[in-house]
Amino acid sequence: MNKAFSAIEIKALQEDRREIEGVASTPTVDRVGDVVEPLGLSFQGDAPLLLNHDHSQPVGTVQFGRPTAKGLPFKARIAKVSEPGIVKDRCDEAWHSVKSGLIKGVSIGFRPLDAKPLGNGGTRYTKGDVHELSLVAIPANPDASITAFKSVDAKNTTTKENHMKKNTVADQIRKAISMSHAEAVLAASVEKDAVPAATATGSALVYPAQQSGVTPLTPQVTRSLIQMLADLGAPEMPPNRRTLTQPENLCAVELAEQDMYPGAAPGTAFVLSGMRRFGLLLGFSDELLAFASDAVVRWVEAVLTNAANNATDAAVIAAIQAAAGTAQASVGAAFDVFTADLRTACWIGNPATLGKLQDAANPNIGPRGGTYKTLPALSVLAAPVGTLFLLDAARTAVFDGPQEVARSTEASLILDSDPANSSLAPVNLFHQNMTALRVTKYADAHLMSAPVAVTVA
Repeated sequence: MNKAFSAIEIKALQEDRREIEGVASTPTVDRVGDVVEPLGLSFQGDAPLLLNHDHSQPVGTVQFGRPTAKGLPFKARIAKVSEPGIVKDRCDEAWHSVKSGLIKGVSIGFRPLDAKPLGNGGTRYTKGDVHELSLVAIPANPDASITAFKSVDAKNTTTKENHMKKNTVADQIRKAISMSHAEAVLAASVEKDAVPAATATGSALVYPAQQSGVTPLTPQVTRSLIQMLADLGAPEMPPNRRTLTQPENLCAVELAEQDMYPGAAPGTAFVLSGMRRFGLLLGFSDELLAFASDAVVRWVEAVLTNAANNATDAAVIAAIQAAAGTAQASVGAAFDVFTADLRTACWIGNPATLGKLQDAANPNIGPRGGTYKTLPALSVLAAPVGTLFLLDAARTAVFDGPQEVARSTEASLILDSDPANSSLAPVNLFHQNMTALRVTKYADAHLMSAPVAVTVA
């Protein structure tokens, strides 16, 4: 999920309402070169108000108004909790941070639906689905500052305004290493790093240029299985909310006089987890990141995005494989035992498996996917070779949560994919001239109908 930053205006009425009003997205080019078109944004009636796009840190609710060419208006309210505890502390901290000016901006979390590249290397998002609004301290959009803080005295209705200056810290973050819509958060300590540090001369990762820095070998970014299923009609459900569903198609019957009405199986309920997360730490040489070119930024972003997508794909495939059980010997047999709706079904397979399916009758299938038996086929590296899965996309609920990046230059890392059992000594980033970037992806999926597996020779 992407993020877009913009300006807000805060109103405090009798200190009890804790209201925030403003414009949540403007068509201004942000500091990393992207543009979000407000008129192309869609949203639910109510959305959560978060801190820094962290779904484990809700502080209130927000309602969006009708988008205009100037932006997406909103009204948010930070919760006022009476019972002592971490929720009260979090909400009080958020409100006091806004009042004191420590938090000066907001950012929408949205899923891009349509986008096109810009000449400056950025992206123009013409359509997007807004899932949440976050309070942020470091806005990237030039308009991302609190224009005024208004406090209305309930007794004498006098109004005071304290105008605030725009924050330019985003320029410093991009100079260090821009993560394209992700705030660089300094971490006090981290635990592991899965790969060695990349350098400007590491031939396995980058080619050294003569005098102009480095030319990164940017890997191909493959979309996650959750995102591909959403494109095929998988319902995108909000996390931590109970959902009722029917696992199979229901059909009424014709009734003769005095016939009894038949009964149907009751629906089932499930909840997608907003706390299910997937993460990875990567170490980079400061020599590489110091170039801070757009190419380096795109390379780092591609590496982190692929790592997150590969993790979520493996988790979804594991659930599909467990639910499918014993594989059928043929496609015809799979169709026969499939109890969901074939009209909204799709195939899921490894690129090597999909490549074997192409023949004269099915010319539009290959390692990149396509269509097989007129059904869409999704290419997923995490799928086991030799097995094809038949799944009803419309009966697979998904949560495609935010992807966040944290940055540290002073932590001590254990350079091992299994740090808990590693015998290696920790490496201090500052001593080794390294920067650690940590990617965290929040996502979940739930199968509402049983998939079917097919063995492919």
